[in-house]
Amino acid sequence: MKYLFAALGLLFLATACDLEEGCTDPTAENYAPEADTDCCCEYFGLRLNRSGLWADTSSFSWSSKYPDMQGDSFQLEQFRFFVSSFALRDHDGQWWRVQDSLLYPLANGSSRYLASDIAIWRNNSFLYDLGRFDQAREFDRLRFLVGADPNWSDLAPSQIESSLALSSNFTASLYENGTYRSAEMQAVLGLDSSQYVLSDTVWVELPLALSGSFDENLSLSLALDYSDLLRGVAFNRDDSSQIVQQIRQNMANAFQIP
Repeated sequence: MKYLFAALGLLFLATACDLEEGCTDPTAENYAPEADTDCCCEYFGLRLNRSGLWADTSSFSWSSKYPDMQGDSFQLEQFRFFVSSFALRDHDGQWWRVQDSLLYPLANGSSRYLASDIAIWRNNSFLYDLGRFDQAREFDRLRFLVGADPNWSDLAPSQIESSLALSSNFTASLYENGTYRSAEMQAVLGLDSSQYVLSDTVWVELPLALSGSFDENLSLSLALDYSDLLRGVAFNRDDSSQIVQQIRQNMANAFQIP
């Protein structure tokens, strides 16, 4: 009898050794359908590629001067704003967001999870990783929020990791007097530099033709046309509140999928 148990033990050990580890999640980048035990799943990411345009045709240059609606020459030194809450709609009408979230400290000492797709649109353009996105299909609409989400009002920026968009180190002029600003612009006319601060949020929705697969990261290209953003603005004629209001009205129509 003891020999029988020994034989069975050896058989079980041999069978266990034959088990192949791998990712058994079909939505993962390294899905291994032949795997017997689940291990080490990796998910592809949704990436944001940002760029700037002027009048649809040319790349926007921060070192160039452009005419406003009255023909007066101006130059933008800075235009920074928050973007977040990215969602893609499939052909069935369902909206999908990134799966990753981060734990943020609150001013009262507790904490709360927020989606990882929070970024600052800045002068320079580069790929920004929005987070894990585990839906492989075709998408026909894009939606995202421009501005400071009201849900951030109770965060503690000084305690947030410095590499994150909502940290006091990273936001710079977009956080002041205990409040997140939605956007901040600096424009130069002649020798004078003026600052304009936006506090509202704007939802942007655009038509999109994008297909996702599980064998690569999904890159989302998004361009801001500054001529559309500043359409109707006359820096020498309008006061600061008028300029801010005009920019807010233009914001939703200033983005495009290049």
